[in-house]
Amino acid sequence: MDCNYEKIYEQYWLHARHAEIQRWHFVATTMIITGGLLAILKLNENATFVFIFLAIFYALGLFVLKSLRTPFIIFSRLAEIIALNELKMDRKYARFFPQNNSSLVQEKEKKNYYHWAEKKFSLNFTIDLLYAFFSSYFLFEILTLKLNNIIYTILLTLFWFIFLLYAIVRKTDQNEKKRHDELSKIIKNNEIPQ
Repeated sequence: MDCNYEKIYEQYWLHARHAEIQRWHFVATTMIITGGLLAILKLNENATFVFIFLAIFYALGLFVLKSLRTPFIIFSRLAEIIALNELKMDRKYARFFPQNNSSLVQEKEKKNYYHWAEKKFSLNFTIDLLYAFFSSYFLFEILTLKLNNIIYTILLTLFWFIFLLYAIVRKTDQNEKKRHDELSKIIKNNEIPQ
């Protein structure tokens, strides 16, 4: 079977770019909806409904952003595997897989300070942090309106923020590392998945 790897490579990159564009459109739409609801809030005295909606909206938005990131990771990594294995791209141009065939995560862990800084200050993590913060802030506003105890309000808000960051972001990052390691094995074995 003669396969046109150049066309497959091109299509995988187009899919990866499409997934990334979807993420940015979702972020822009979220900000427009938030701005509109906060403008309505100025005109209306009933803030509870708006804050409840925004707290849930940002929490669910974090899930949506994570699910939109998965196709980007899969298609971009597979495109590079095709470029390296079938199109014989020089390894020095590899973005996701280093020259010595080891996992990218293992390479960066050798330089802990670099790995930490790149991970914590990446655009993806910043967006995750922003969504978790906004969801927590709107929860704080709800609890401030409903509870008279500021200590409980702060504790519940902090719990929600930590839950969002740990349970969602940490778990999905572990899944992405697992997928990346599986793709690294493919590149080590010099084979394309069927």
